Amino acid sequence: MLFACGHNARTARQAVESGLFDVIIFPVNVTCRSVPGNRELHEACRRHQVGMIAMKPYAGGRLLADAPSVSIEDFQMGRTQMSGAPTRFEKRQSISPVQCLSYALSQPGVSTVIPGCKDLDQLAAALAWRNATESERDFSRLLPEFDQYPAGQCVYCNHCLPCPAHIDIGKTLSLLDRAQSGLTAELRAGFEALEVRPSECLECGDCTARCPFGVDVVPRMQSAAELLSG
Repeated sequence: MLFACGHNARTARQAVESGLFDVIIFPVNVTCRSVPGNRELHEACRRHQVGMIAMKPYAGGRLLADAPSVSIEDFQMGRTQMSGAPTRFEKRQSISPVQCLSYALSQPGVSTVIPGCKDLDQLAAALAWRNATESERDFSRLLPEFDQYPAGQCVYCNHCLPCPAHIDIGKTLSLLDRAQSGLTAELRAGFEALEVRPSECLECGDCTARCPFGVDVVPRMQSAAELLSG
């Protein structure tokens, strides 16, 4: 198994698309989505079935600092020798290790995350993710501060729930997005395991009204239903 490690999204994507590597190690944190080519890198990993190990989930610890503004180094964002993304962010609220890890693990193509821990307290803070509640893992309120997501892009946070039809909207849309690169046996099994199928959508629009990111959920449920019936 061959590994590649990088700090430049475009170069890392070239490594993924070369077909030479099985796994790539790359920075993934809430500041990274403003980096040109980052989204394409994640999609390339998913498309070519290259595992991504997320490093620097805390951006070298700077996301956890108490300071109201943080400066992030290029290599902590995956934009070394690149331009076109901000490096200084205003932070109006505290960010926990659990939120950072939850964000990294939710990103397309990410298989696992490796936080840097210098002592036992930091190790315990990272391990707290295992038993954290959904509320403690919720990172959605952080995203507007970092301006990471364009309107209409689902982050699978399930703030759209409860669904009158009891559909797990976040999980369904996550499967749908992953299936855009091809409906694999694993993804089909994921759809089959859903307790309520997307075809059960009532098209009431309650989810869209609740979504903090402006996702138009109903047509995406229709797309998921069509994918399964195909």
